[in-house]
Amino acid sequence: MTPRRETRSYLWDIIEACDAVAEYIKGADYQRYANTRQLRSSVERELFIIGEGVVGIRKQEPLAVHTLGNVDGIVEFRNILAHSYFTVKHDKIWSIASEHAPRLRAATKEWFDSLSK
Repeated sequence: MTPRRETRSYLWDIIEACDAVAEYIKGADYQRYANTRQLRSSVERELFIIGEGVVGIRKQEPLAVHTLGNVDGIVEFRNILAHSYFTVKHDKIWSIASEHAPRLRAATKEWFDSLSK
């Protein structure tokens, strides 16, 4: 059985994963991303961690979790990475990494900071 974690810990995991994604894709364009397996794998792993964090928060904070945005979409994407990886489209992941992850990070950091006060 997995030990119970606090919401704050899941939020921190999401922040760190978003930061890692930003670091990995810094200076890259879609072509480099699509043609570099190591880069794709690294980004996908962090997106999976984000999805796991959202799943954990959703169990503990089923209403508040929606302040993070489209949590159902995040969880659905995590499930695709885990169970249907062969259907993943590189352009979709690039869009998530370059556009959606920064917004998620900002919302997550705001919630995290509010719990730290």
